[in-house]
Amino acid sequence: TVGFELENSDTAEFKFDYLVNDNVSLGLILGVPPTFDIKGKGVLLKNFGGLDLNKKVGDVKVYSPVVTGKYHFGTVDSKFRPYVGAGFMYAHFSDFKLDSAIANDATLKAFNANIHNVKIDDAVAPVAFIGADYNINKNWFATASVSYVHLSTHANLNVVENTTGTTLATGSSKIEINPIVTYLGIGYRF
Repeated sequence: TVGFELENSDTAEFKFDYLVNDNVSLGLILGVPPTFDIKGKGVLLKNFGGLDLNKKVGDVKVYSPVVTGKYHFGTVDSKFRPYVGAGFMYAHFSDFKLDSAIANDATLKAFNANIHNVKIDDAVAPVAFIGADYNINKNWFATASVSYVHLSTHANLNVVENTTGTTLATGSSKIEINPIVTYLGIGYRF
């Protein structure tokens, strides 16, 4: 069985919230797309000597805007306002780069082959979170939250012979990404 997993990464994000009333807000979270290392699992082309994927296979950028709804406890004037929320993330994977150790693997070289058409399917995932705002003054506040995302998608690749373009093998794997995301920030209220 061949599989892939994404390693941890850090990024910056921007949150925009609109207060519907004193306790309910709708939001949009946009982040600087982080680059995730992709680690393989298993051996591809076992019948031909084997391409060991139990290492870094490459890296990919993930664009993942999130639409949220939150319930804020307390009043607008409360110094400390905890909140709970939920929403949906859209994850788009792009700019995959194959790691040089895989690209130069002896098994691939022996078959004059390369890995092509690496694709991770876009996905929509539910998000749940808890957090709190601390009002510094009328306009400025500090915020912190912990989120859980349950994302499931698929990755596909082809091993192609370089001279003829013949596909020697294809691989497909389910990827489950269930990160716990922590966030610390400073905000400004208009």
